[in-house]
Amino acid sequence: MGKGVHMRSTKAFYTFTFLMRVGMGSVSSLYVLYLLDLGLSYSQVLTINIAYFVLIILFELPTGMLADGRGRGYSIIAGAVFTSFSGIAYFMAEGIWGALFGEALCALGVAFFSGALTAWIADAPDRKISLQHVYANRTIAEGAGTILGTFVGVYLALLTDRSFGFLVLAGGYALATLFAWIFMRGSEPEHSMSEFEALRSAVAHLRSSASMRWALGAQMASGIFGAYNLFWTPLLITKFSQAQLGWIWIIMYVSTVISGWYIRNQAKDHDGARNHLAVRTLKSLMLVALAMGLIWTIDNGIVWVVLIAFHEIGRGMFAPYLDTYVNERVPSAFRATYGSLQSFLGLFGMVIAEGAVYLVYQWVASDASTIPWLWLGASIALASAVALLYQFRPKA
Repeated sequence: MGKGVHMRSTKAFYTFTFLMRVGMGSVSSLYVLYLLDLGLSYSQVLTINIAYFVLIILFELPTGMLADGRGRGYSIIAGAVFTSFSGIAYFMAEGIWGALFGEALCALGVAFFSGALTAWIADAPDRKISLQHVYANRTIAEGAGTILGTFVGVYLALLTDRSFGFLVLAGGYALATLFAWIFMRGSEPEHSMSEFEALRSAVAHLRSSASMRWALGAQMASGIFGAYNLFWTPLLITKFSQAQLGWIWIIMYVSTVISGWYIRNQAKDHDGARNHLAVRTLKSLMLVALAMGLIWTIDNGIVWVVLIAFHEIGRGMFAPYLDTYVNERVPSAFRATYGSLQSFLGLFGMVIAEGAVYLVYQWVASDASTIPWLWLGASIALASAVALLYQFRPKA
């Protein structure tokens, strides 16, 4: 395997994450509005996103197996390439079929990242700090990159139109591709396990471990986030301008940085307190449920923004906690494949949630006034899942 130029793995991991999020942040606050510009209805927006998650499900296991069998650095590079192409496809999109093609490329890119990126840093030979500390710093890098990308994307949208943010997405991931090729390619231990051996080992590990099945349940519960993801912009655009939405998005990701800072300060220089991670994961999910469930209680844009900020803090804490919990319990040889297996199964939660929302919008009008009630129902479902997971939480 070819070797990249040496850089400390944690620094490379944070920089790559930052570049990715600059690209994604450039379109995140405008994405649904852009789809509506293309003439899609709320139901069609949901159709596009359900297709996205179904495609990720199809791609997850093959890409995770390739990461363990052929090299995680190359899998990361492939993910950045396909996601960059998705930005170009979306910039040129016309109607639902053009949007679907862009989503398909993005889904393939995300599938290559899934499992491979967290496994790459978990197994980095020069990593000196705990995984919780690393994943907390990743959350901070994600927030910082998203904030910068949002500034650029919203500014371009005001000068031109919303499609130009997708060129920034393409450029951000192109830079991430170049960076990964130079600094991340080959900077990992060699693995002797073949792709299908990795898959068999991952499945056996899941079947034999109650704690891993619990983590899968938590991953599936987080799929209810899908009911929130697509509708915050159509709701808030009723109270704020497009430029103000960009600032709100920045506030949301400042909240994410806060959550990363909080988790980092919890982390020690060793991977201890494993038995606390399950409860902390559930607390983060409950914060999401409470924050979004309260939005229906008051018709005030400022209060909505405050509640959404708390929602983002909860989401920002969830990924570092669960990623640490899982990666501390999975052997190195099939860690990327296992991450893809968990994501593969966990995404069914997202598909179920978005499918339920799709069915709701077959009976109610595609109107922003229905969104707070939709979020209330999703929050009740998430809180119920948390209560169930708490009863079956692992004790170690």
